[in-house]
Amino acid sequence: MIIKQHQDGFICIRQHDHGLLSGELAYGLLPQMRSFTNISEDEWLFAVTSHDIGWRSLDRTLLWNEHTNAPYSFEDYPPAPKVQAYTEGINGVEEQDAVAGLLCSLHMTSFFEHDRPLADEEVAFVRAEAARQKRLKGNVNLPEKDLQHAFELLQFCDHLSLYLCLNHPGRKKEEEWPWYKQGFPYRSPALRNHPVVGWWPRTETVIMHPFPFTTPQEVSIPYCFVTREEMTQHNAPYSLKKDSFQQLHTTIQPIK
Repeated sequence: MIIKQHQDGFICIRQHDHGLLSGELAYGLLPQMRSFTNISEDEWLFAVTSHDIGWRSLDRTLLWNEHTNAPYSFEDYPPAPKVQAYTEGINGVEEQDAVAGLLCSLHMTSFFEHDRPLADEEVAFVRAEAARQKRLKGNVNLPEKDLQHAFELLQFCDHLSLYLCLNHPGRKKEEEWPWYKQGFPYRSPALRNHPVVGWWPRTETVIMHPFPFTTPQEVSIPYCFVTREEMTQHNAPYSLKKDSFQQLHTTIQPIK
């Protein structure tokens, strides 16, 4: 779950909804950015869209984190159920497409490359996925350069969606989520290797420059607002109801 604190409660965005948004944005990218030599566009789009599909069961409920005084988010969720969800999600993707499964595995294991101690479950997950990646690379026989390009572009689409899901409309650039204050960590020759920078000046408009899409992108983000009182009243996990979700609508546009 993606959690944003807001006044008296929390804005909650399900991970797979964020993943679906990643796929929508991927489809709208400039054709020269998503051109692959040995990977089909369908394989790549399926990986982007499905990369967080394993979260669906976890995101039916909210768990309270007493240390942060907020619901657990994707950043601090307990490691055992989180890596189990990762594994189940990658398994499901691989069953449908080996290349997409490999890309999702590479994406998920990249989360554990930072300099921090790993839980035993995380270490086991990384080892298991390394074996999966070795097996799949042998099966699909793709040039490493093509695989790296597809993987990095998947990460870019993930970041584009996270920018919309983690930030609040109308915030100043210096108040944005820290990952994106200096732009997105991706460079494309199609954009002259300049970093894409985003601004969200008002709810209905997001500005990006240089513009990575063929046309302005109209997007809708499903979210649920849960008050702090609702969360703290429940000792058990808080179940999210389908009819409690709303839609935030915005359009990503170039600088005029």
